[in-house]
Amino acid sequence: MSWNPRPFGKAALACLTFIVLLSSSALATDSADMKEVGTYPLTMDKVRRLAAAATELSAYGESHPNQSTAKSGSGDSNFTEMAKELDSKSPEAAAIIKKHGYSTREFMVASTTLGMASMAVNLKKSGMSGGATAKEEGPVVKANEELLEKNWDEVQRLSAAMRPAKKGN
Repeated sequence: MSWNPRPFGKAALACLTFIVLLSSSALATDSADMKEVGTYPLTMDKVRRLAAAATELSAYGESHPNQSTAKSGSGDSNFTEMAKELDSKSPEAAAIIKKHGYSTREFMVASTTLGMASMAVNLKKSGMSGGATAKEEGPVVKANEELLEKNWDEVQRLSAAMRPAKKGN
């Protein structure tokens, strides 16, 4: 599974980048966030709600191409700071997240957890890795990977549904 940012509008790309990709900078600089990701239990209900929120965020971004949710600052933020910034800079995006039963902060934690578990399962399925690295390995990480592996077809369908349709080139 590869992710192509091209079909996303500027705002959708900024939203998703802000929420998921910039989360990795928080993980690198805030060990409390990393510990939380490593202990956050996923369920298929949570995965489905994440997918629904991400799909709606993408549609919002496509319909609001000039809405900026780009992160400012040094990149040393943690989930709490990033959530506050998203809430203040894009209340519409925050409302979408809340509509699906997440606080903005929990959405970031859950999205990062899902992304890491998905990468581990994807690598495992491609024969490139046995799953999580020893440093990340723990009962919740293993349980999340097992959940995704057991439901991989649905996870893949949800992931595909989150990607906007490609526009003609």
